[in-house]
Amino acid sequence: MEVVINGAAFGVLTPRVVAVGSGITSTITPSANTTTRIIATIPRNVVRNMGSLSITVTSLDRLPVSTMVTITAPPPINLTSLMPSVTSSNLQPFTIRVNGTSFSAQSIFTLGNDTLRVMSVIRNADGTLTAFVEARPGVQSGNLTVKNLNQQTASLPFTVSSMVGVAAEFASEINVFPNPVEDIVSVETRNFQTATVNMTITNVFGQCIFRTEYAADGGQSMRSFDISDVPVGVYLLEVRAGTRRVVQKILKK
Repeated sequence: MEVVINGAAFGVLTPRVVAVGSGITSTITPSANTTTRIIATIPRNVVRNMGSLSITVTSLDRLPVSTMVTITAPPPINLTSLMPSVTSSNLQPFTIRVNGTSFSAQSIFTLGNDTLRVMSVIRNADGTLTAFVEARPGVQSGNLTVKNLNQQTASLPFTVSSMVGVAAEFASEINVFPNPVEDIVSVETRNFQTATVNMTITNVFGQCIFRTEYAADGGQSMRSFDISDVPVGVYLLEVRAGTRRVVQKILKK
C-alpha cells in the first residue's frame, strides 16, 4: 500500500519511516521525499489485518524530530458488476471483468473454490476500478469473491450453464462415477446409436491424458479407466458420438 505523508520540516536528508500495523513493526525507506512530502510503500504483511496503521517519521537533520500519523482501515470493497455474469462455455480459459471500488492487483479473486488469475486492474475516469481476471477451464457456478489483504471481502454471483456447450437432451445419456474419484472411474452411456463413441480426458490446460474409442451398440454400455497415476485436480471428460457431444467435469482426489 502506497501512502503520501504531507507535513513540514521533514529535513533534507531521507527521513526514517517506521510503520506499525497487524502487530508488525517495519522500517521503510521512502520512494520519494521533500521537506514537506514523503511517499512510502507499506509492506503487505503490515497492512494484512489492518484496523489502523501508525506511521512515525523521524527527521535525521541535526536534532531528530518525530511525528506520528494514524491511518484508519480503508473503505470496504464494493463490487458493482461482473461482465459477463453468466457464461455458456467453460471449456477454455475465459476473462471476467470485475467492476467496483477498494480492491487492487494484490487482492485475491476466487470463483467458488477456484483462484482466478489477476491479469490487470485499471482505474476508470470516474474513480472506480475494473479488474480483468482469468478463469480456468472447468470452473463451476458460484460466488466470485474479492478478498483484500486486510481480510475484507465482497461477492457477486457468477453462473456457468449446467451442461456447458451440450444440448440438454443429451445430459441423461451419460453417467460418470465415482466422482470425485481416486483410481477407477467408470463412464456409462445410453442410447448412443452412432457406430463409434470417442472419449477423451483432458486437464485444465487442454492436454489430453486419456483417449479411447469403441463401437456403440445402441443400448447401454460402460467403460472403466484407471487414472490412479493422474495428479490431483480437475479434469474434463468429453464424449463424442456423431453430432452429440457431452462434457463433464471429473474431480481427481
